[in-house]
Amino acid sequence: HTAFSWDNFDMIRMTDAFRVVSSDFQRRSDLWLNDNIMTACLNLFATVPQSTTSRIHFHNSFTSVNLYMAGLRGVQSLRDTALEIAVQTPNFRVMSTKRMTIMLVNLYNDHWYVLVIYPYLKRIDCLNWFSTSAATVKLLSRLLHVYLWAHDFWDDNFSFVASEWVFCVIREGRVPSQLNGRDCGPFSI
Repeated sequence: HTAFSWDNFDMIRMTDAFRVVSSDFQRRSDLWLNDNIMTACLNLFATVPQSTTSRIHFHNSFTSVNLYMAGLRGVQSLRDTALEIAVQTPNFRVMSTKRMTIMLVNLYNDHWYVLVIYPYLKRIDCLNWFSTSAATVKLLSRLLHVYLWAHDFWDDNFSFVASEWVFCVIREGRVPSQLNGRDCGPFSI
């Protein structure tokens, strides 16, 4: 029943694979990638050898969701969750050692897009295949500011001052535009 297995954590089952390629290997008109496929792709990207110049960090596919859910429970919950995520082994001190950190976003379980955090530039780029509302920008900024504060808390070589950071929504035309409601996963990957 397993179609692909990159390691013990990334089991892509046949039902997942059929979302991309049908059982008769005909091209699909829609590419609805579920959480299993997105997580497996992210974990696969994270295994690519890094050079001293690339230094790219890939967040777990649920980082943004965990921050969002904690934020719904209140400020203290968001802070505690941000501190827990920032100190986890794959995320520890990434803001002072990596050139960029990439975070997939799917807050409401209906749309994937990408945040790229540039710690040295103090900049966050939002690459969304649909338009990004002002309310979403405000929410993401709040979540990420608390998350960056958490990195500042654990990492002596990283300092976070919210007023020094900029959140940029990459304007339409500079990123591919999604023409349907299904292709956000492939666009993000």
